[in-house]
Amino acid sequence: MSRRGFTLLELMVVIVIIGVLSTLAIMQYSTTIEKSRSSEAKMVLGSLRTLCGAMYMDAGQLGSCDQYNLSINATLNATYIPGTASTSCQSSHWFWYSAVNDTTGNVTLTATRCKSSGKKPDYGKATALEPNVTLKIDFNSGVDTWTTSAVYK
Repeated sequence: MSRRGFTLLELMVVIVIIGVLSTLAIMQYSTTIEKSRSSEAKMVLGSLRTLCGAMYMDAGQLGSCDQYNLSINATLNATYIPGTASTSCQSSHWFWYSAVNDTTGNVTLTATRCKSSGKKPDYGKATALEPNVTLKIDFNSGVDTWTTSAVYK
């Protein structure tokens, strides 16, 4: 007697293998999506750095390189850059930004991941820490230092 088809055990093994592969693929997809969201922060911080550089070249000092002059959290213009966590997590941004100018030639620009305004806290799944991207600019020495607290798994 010849039987055609698969046994129940063979089908269960295949289903388990497909389930494991699907789980791994979804975890990798989440990590990749979160990494791509951090590119927004790097792009905006780079633009803010360029603006600070222009202000430094124009005035010869960094006194005007602050949140107000960089249009951070300024809702009156078209180039709105979200500023404080409680009010700025907009649907169009994954991060909110801050600028600290110590007026000695150092500016620290920080991007912090939004957790409100409908943003899924996916960073908890993809990272060990809440992702923050920081750019410290030293105009005296011309050195930029990029740091991030995110550890992608």
